[in-house]
Amino acid sequence: MENLQRAVTRAAMPVFLLFFARSAFASEVETLSLDTLKLMGGLLGGLSLFLYGIDLLAVNMRKTAGSRMRSFLRGMTATPLSGLLGGAALTILMQSSSATTALLASHAQAHLVTAAQSVGVIIGANIGTTFTTQLIAFDITEYALLLLATGYLIQAASENPSVRQAGLATAGVGLIFHAMALMSRAMAPLRHEPWFAEALLALEGPLPGVFAGALLTGIIQSSAAFLAIVMALAQAGMLSLESAAPLIIGANIGACVTVLIASLKTSREAKRVALVQVLFNMLGAVLFLAFLNGLLDMVRALPPYGVVKSALLPRQIANAHTLFNVLAASVFLPVASSLAALAEKLLPVTKKEFAEPGRPVYLDWDLMHTPTLAVERARLEMVVTGEVVSSMLEKTREAFTRSRAESALEAVALDDKADGLIETTNAYLSGVLRKQLLPVTVEEARLLLYILAEFGHMADLVETSLGRLVVRKIEEGVPMSAEGEEEIRRFFDALIAAHAATVAFLASPGKELLETSENAFRNLWTMDAQSREAHFERLRAGVTESAASRQLHMDMLDHLRALTFYAGSVLKHERRLPGINTKMRSNP
Repeated sequence: MENLQRAVTRAAMPVFLLFFARSAFASEVETLSLDTLKLMGGLLGGLSLFLYGIDLLAVNMRKTAGSRMRSFLRGMTATPLSGLLGGAALTILMQSSSATTALLASHAQAHLVTAAQSVGVIIGANIGTTFTTQLIAFDITEYALLLLATGYLIQAASENPSVRQAGLATAGVGLIFHAMALMSRAMAPLRHEPWFAEALLALEGPLPGVFAGALLTGIIQSSAAFLAIVMALAQAGMLSLESAAPLIIGANIGACVTVLIASLKTSREAKRVALVQVLFNMLGAVLFLAFLNGLLDMVRALPPYGVVKSALLPRQIANAHTLFNVLAASVFLPVASSLAALAEKLLPVTKKEFAEPGRPVYLDWDLMHTPTLAVERARLEMVVTGEVVSSMLEKTREAFTRSRAESALEAVALDDKADGLIETTNAYLSGVLRKQLLPVTVEEARLLLYILAEFGHMADLVETSLGRLVVRKIEEGVPMSAEGEEEIRRFFDALIAAHAATVAFLASPGKELLETSENAFRNLWTMDAQSREAHFERLRAGVTESAASRQLHMDMLDHLRALTFYAGSVLKHERRLPGINTKMRSNP
């Protein structure tokens, strides 16, 4: 229902613009006739169903793919060519180049990919969008309701979540073609309306067409939906290939709007990813406007196999869209590094990206309708939280080794930042869990909540116990033996390194990181036992400093042991995350 409401909202604006055009170009002001109301209702209903069908298809394909989308994205940025192929495949799966770019931007924000690595994926994403256009160019509208019914029966008859999602995706395809039929029928009478002919004449020429395509695509937030309208107009005989081509180019530019808006509150590197998409689409538009006639000649030369004459023009429009994006890819892929360099020059690094401490960077409540992406954002936010806990540990170590109480107080102050991030991320993941989810997504969100709780335990322990204990040692001048201080310093070093490894594993899971973390925690438990034994030996030997600090020394070891337990629990939950198959050889 939420997706349908969003689809109707996005579809309403083009209908309003159509009514505005009628008012602007009609020779005289007329009251709304029943035919006009039927036309507007048919267009609004058809476009709403089209957008809902796209959402239904995309959401269920994403759910089927689950967390594999993220691991796939991490592995495909090695070269521009692999990025192009992976970006195209991922966009076909997600049915949205904006979703692919948003996922890419979240990885850029986590420093998992750079703007330079993103260029190939973005170029491939544009090619991936042509899949939907080619799909809707097939004239199978008479079978649309059969597809819809088949999809519904599949999802109703099966208990298997994957089969049910396949059924809903099939129903989405049926809705798409039924919506195309509704829009074609609704707009057919427009060919006899003088005011509509005047409105189309106003778009004659490449630049007005590009502007109109970009504007309408930005409003609808779907280049596929806008091109569906263009095809419907062409099929009704109201648009020629020459008139449609600038609209196609404009649709590519308008597709950038969603990602640009989403990137406003992200990091500098994520903004560069969005800018790369804008630069690629804008430069491609300029290039092909200059050679528009040649592009159209190539489209006419393509054989539209398997179509009847009435479907020829929609197929040519789909081919023009595909040809434009494929040729643009062949031109700009060899200079991918130059596109990234231009984005970096236009968006240079600033000294301060976010002034507000503790402000969530990755959480996007608009992604709640796509739980896989929402969980990905929560995971990246938790990497930030883990880094805050690392800072707390490092400042506490600095206070201990340098007898600097201010550093311990700074560590204590960081607890507010950690608490804010933990509370917000907890609410975000809880909201995700209220959606309809695949079992694998439920398991991932549940484990992330466990990890979040462990981060909270660590931050609270530093704030309420360890940090204050270090301050007490400094302010009261409690003496410790040189050996005892060295043992605790080494314990700090090992704990900080082990925790950093678990945070790195959360950011980018891998077998090598898992083994490094496992070994680090095994060494920590050994170090804990050895430190306690060494302290008891010094007490037995009558070392004065050890006797004076015996309780404080043991309290510090107890707190460090508790922190080791919580950090080890983080690793235990991480290795159970979906997609992590390598098992630890021992419990930390």
